[in-house]
Order: sequence, then structure tokens, then C-alpha cells
Amino acid sequence: MLKSIVRTLVLSLLFLRVSICNSAEVYPASYNLAAASSLFIDQCPSPPAAFARLDLPGYYENYDEWNRQVKPLYSYLDSLARITDSYGRQNQRFSEAAPCGLDWLHAWAKGDALTGYTKSRQGRYERKWASGSIALSYLKIRDQSGLDGEKKKVVEQWISRLADVVADSSTGETSRRNNHAYWNGLANMANGIVLSRKDLFESGVAAYRLALSEMRSDGVLPLELERKEHALHYHNFALSPLVFIAELAARQGTDLYREKKRPDLGLSGDGATDIHKLADLVIRSLEDPQHFKKFSSIPQATRKGKISNHISDSELTWMELYYARFKEPRLARFLCRSRPLYNWRTGGDATLAWGVKDISC
Repeated sequence: MLKSIVRTLVLSLLFLRVSICNSAEVYPASYNLAAASSLFIDQCPSPPAAFARLDLPGYYENYDEWNRQVKPLYSYLDSLARITDSYGRQNQRFSEAAPCGLDWLHAWAKGDALTGYTKSRQGRYERKWASGSIALSYLKIRDQSGLDGEKKKVVEQWISRLADVVADSSTGETSRRNNHAYWNGLANMANGIVLSRKDLFESGVAAYRLALSEMRSDGVLPLELERKEHALHYHNFALSPLVFIAELAARQGTDLYREKKRPDLGLSGDGATDIHKLADLVIRSLEDPQHFKKFSSIPQATRKGKISNHISDSELTWMELYYARFKEPRLARFLCRSRPLYNWRTGGDATLAWGVKDISC
């Protein structure tokens, strides 16, 4: 009982101060500033108009129409991540990056963006990813001195409303257990840290433990394996939110990296396993695409990337966190080839926010 009370107090204190950005004066040694130039923003553009609903067609069912309708949302999230990254770089040409990021958030908060009823399955997925991205971007600037306190209050009230809407974005039994649940967990944890809400933080922890309970002893996630020609992509896509959950939790004093499968949850899976088994599966498959044939004989779909023909570079932001934490030597050459690693879904420039200098390229 006492242990539980102490842990609650520690969490409530640490929620108030969490940094997810390195000092801009300590760029990783292999950070390619030339390659990163496209990520720089030097002035504050006007934010787009907010919209409340996301009734989108399915990504696989009607890609062209999905792409047309989702572009305004992705553009907003991408720009917000780049603006708040500019604050992290302490860009002298854009000294107002933090107030600009707050203005962008405030504009959508005033419009109560994304909180309206959304009937489409894809719309609920997109809103969940948006919620996590917004929280991670806000965390980068939240503690900057001199920000308008009233605007911050409005933004955090909106983040809270959105967090309640997306707390459970499942659309069926499968999405309650596959990568969608893990991304939902990342959004909940990020929102929990912003709002100092233990319920949301613990929901992120529960999503992580759910993933372990689903995982086989060889690191395979059966529900992602069912994605056939997209199975490798979805194993990596599931790994990404899990690493971010584990890293955010670690910075709050909860070590999920060391956790093993929880048989008491009574879900599918076999034998002892942990996140490192899944990471190893993905890394081995990146090193040698033939490795994944041990788990699936179906040829994997092609995607553009410097590192892999099956996984896009932007989907590998988890590597920065994992390398910084464990110095996994196999990741070094991938990082050297692809830095900076950027994805608005995971908060923007991961090399800037999480990368370490001590990497030999």
C-alpha cells in the first residue's frame, strides 16, 4: 500500500517536468544539418482553420480519396512538429518558435478541433495519431518561460477534451489488440504527462503490457503477421509506439524495458518475451530481408527508404531512442545513413529530441 502511494506521488511530481528535447547546443555528431535543412522553419506562418470531424474513407479501401481528405490534417501536424523543433534547435533566425507553436495550438484549441463525432473507422485512427502528435509537440515548448499563460490554459483544456475522446479509439476486437492499441497507448501516455493524469499514463502502460501478452517468444506479433505482404511493415509500425511508451515511462520512473510477458493477463502468446525480441526481429529483417521469411513466406510490399525496401525511413524514429538507451551496435550504421529521422506522428525530429552524440559513423 505504501509503495503504491509513493509511486503515485512520484508520478504526480514528475508529470509536471518532463523534457523530450536535447539541448540545441549538443547536436548528435552525425546529425546532417544539410539533410535537415528541409525541416527548418524560419518564420511563423498562419495556422490553417481548425476542423472538428474526420470522416475519412479507409486507407486501403480508397487511398486517393483518403489522401486528399487527410492532407490538411497532416500538413498541420507536420508544420506544428517542425515549428516546435525549431524551438528545440534554438534557431536564432526564428527566436519566436515557442510562441508560434503555442499560437498554432491555440488556434485549433479555440476551434475545438478534432473533438466532433467521427463515425468512420479511419477517422478515429487518424484522430488518435493526431492527439499523440499534438501532445508530444506541446511538451517541447510547454515549459518555455514567457509563454502566454491564458493561451496555455486554453490549449491544455483542449488537449484534455481530445484526450478523453481518443482514450479508447478501438473500432473492433482486432484494433483493441494490435498496433492501433499501442498507438492509442502512446497518445494516452503523452496526454497523461501533459495533463498530469495518472489514468491516461497508466493506460499507456497497459497498452505496452498488452503488446507483450500478444507477442510470441520469437518476437512475432500474430495480428501483425496476419497483414500478409505488409507484415514486416506492421511489425515495425507496432514497435515504434512501444519504444516511445517505454522511453516516456522510463523518464517518469517506470521501467517497462525490463518487463516480460504478463501471463496473468490471459491473452494469446507463448513463452517469455519482451520488447527486445521484437526489436531484434525488426533489426535482423532490416539487415537481411530474407530473415523475415522465417515467419512469412509471402513477399513483402515495397516501400521507399535508404535503410530498407520494405520500411520507410520516417517509420524508424524509434531507433534514436533505442540506441540512446542501449547503444545497440547494429543500429549505428542505420542511423548514420538516415539521420535526421523525422516523423510528426512521434513528435517530429527524433534525432534532435532523442539522439546521442557518441555514435561512430
